[in-house]
Amino acid sequence: NTGRKQKVQTDKIIVFARVIDLDLEKTAISANTELSTETVPDPSAKKSGLFDEHKVTRGFAKSLTYDGDLGKATYVGPARLWQGEGKDRSQIDATTQIVIDDKKGDISAEGKVATVFSIQNLQAGTSGSSTTKAQKFSYIDGERKAHYEGTLADRVALDGPDGMFYAVTIDLWLSDDGSELRRMLMNGDVQARVSPERTVLARHTATSGRNAVEQMEYDAKAGTYKMIGSPTKVIERQV
Repeated sequence: NTGRKQKVQTDKIIVFARVIDLDLEKTAISANTELSTETVPDPSAKKSGLFDEHKVTRGFAKSLTYDGDLGKATYVGPARLWQGEGKDRSQIDATTQIVIDDKKGDISAEGKVATVFSIQNLQAGTSGSSTTKAQKFSYIDGERKAHYEGTLADRVALDGPDGMFYAVTIDLWLSDDGSELRRMLMNGDVQARVSPERTVLARHTATSGRNAVEQMEYDAKAGTYKMIGSPTKVIERQV
């Protein structure tokens, strides 16, 4: 029916769209045209991952395929998933697709990807929203690991309360509830300005246009940065 928006609800998701096809044998849903979704909060869920299952996560996309038996939802882009508002807002945007594995808590996104998550660094005493742009994104809930992937021509850019970071790939390991940064690993053409002093830990060389630092690892508990590259540049920015 394309005349007005339809609504279909399962125990996990509510789907609104002008076109909705159902496969009741598999609890499968295909939907498109003015598509939007809302998750059904689960009061008994363990709070973990990038989205809190106790709260509603909203989404929109060009189309959706949902398999209730597998617990997998694929949003074909341009797509957005978000939860909360203001400083507590969590959000994923992708031009190609976003895939949610509800059973595992895993997430993947492709295309031009942008994420916003509130992450604390208790050791450094920083907190706030981190905005990251990349070509690909994945989150493995069992490892509490977020992976961002770019290219040499279009590096991952992470702007957060701990500083501004650029690299071909950036990996973040989070606490069990997903709210605290434990470790960060950056690989490929690394550049960083670290808060609060905004010290330049690595920057492009004037001769090659490439960065001399190929890897940087940040241990949040120890508050240390380990850099691999020659030469490694550490420059205190004058205020």
